[in-house]
Amino acid sequence: MRPSRLGTIVLAVALAAWLVLPSLAVAQQAAVPSNAPTAWWVPASNQLDTETRCAVYAAYDRLEQGFVNRLDPSLPNTLSPLLSDAAERWAHARLDSLRGALGSNLHDAWQWAAWHLVGATADNQPILLATELTLLLDGTGTSVSDRAEVAYRFTHAESGWQVGDARVFETTRHTLAPEAVQAVRDAFGAYLDRLVAVASGSSRDLDSLGAVMAGDELAAQRQAIGDLWSAGKATRLEPQLTVRVYDVGGDQAMVAAEGPVHLVDTDLASGEQVPDSARDVTWNQGYRLERQDGTWKVVYRGAFYSSADEQADCTSSDQ
Repeated sequence: MRPSRLGTIVLAVALAAWLVLPSLAVAQQAAVPSNAPTAWWVPASNQLDTETRCAVYAAYDRLEQGFVNRLDPSLPNTLSPLLSDAAERWAHARLDSLRGALGSNLHDAWQWAAWHLVGATADNQPILLATELTLLLDGTGTSVSDRAEVAYRFTHAESGWQVGDARVFETTRHTLAPEAVQAVRDAFGAYLDRLVAVASGSSRDLDSLGAVMAGDELAAQRQAIGDLWSAGKATRLEPQLTVRVYDVGGDQAMVAAEGPVHLVDTDLASGEQVPDSARDVTWNQGYRLERQDGTWKVVYRGAFYSSADEQADCTSSDQ
């Protein structure tokens, strides 16, 4: 699932590189809000067949893209066909709230979501819970981060699955300080620089990874690169990544990065390319950073959505 975006301004950064490794299990899955009243969205069953799950995944992907596009009224309206009348009234109110975050100066927007298809109502209407991060920018570089906890009930119409109703249980919104955004961006760049240096074998110091990462991410990268070296191999990378800082608050930050990556395996001792090892991948993941003793470090890496394992059964066109 790609982050949705509005407009043409891209905060593109040509960063050092990225070692494509299996994603860690998602650390924070969407859960039923404990303070929410019992209502239509409390699932009566979590038994949904694969075809239904895949169709709802695809509908939610289209919903995200259509929602962010509607922040600019001049863009084609692809959102309405995905909404019932009740859901469309909710969407208009939500859009008006987001448009007002920067007054009349909204210039660009992206959204990324962590979501989980939790089950269905008694009459088999799927329920999806999502944490949606929306990044809003004006023409001067001011950015606002909006976080919403949302529950969606999907219904089946003639045109396919659409949102029958939605509930927002919690929202937080704040302006991002430019110096904080830059500090996180610099730390993320240092993380990638160190990762590519160690993965390629130009640096043989696994302990140096601890300067830019911690926790599960540090353990996973040490294990993956150590296994690669043990096999007598290294990996050289040539990425073109677009990086966005979605949120910075206190000692926590959220970053997303995507783009094409060219990878080549090499012999660790000689540096020569391993035959037939070159490949190109499109990479799209999110990161959580923590500030530890004054230093920003990556502590989690993976897809933001929490249904990656379930989506593996869907065709690429449905994801």
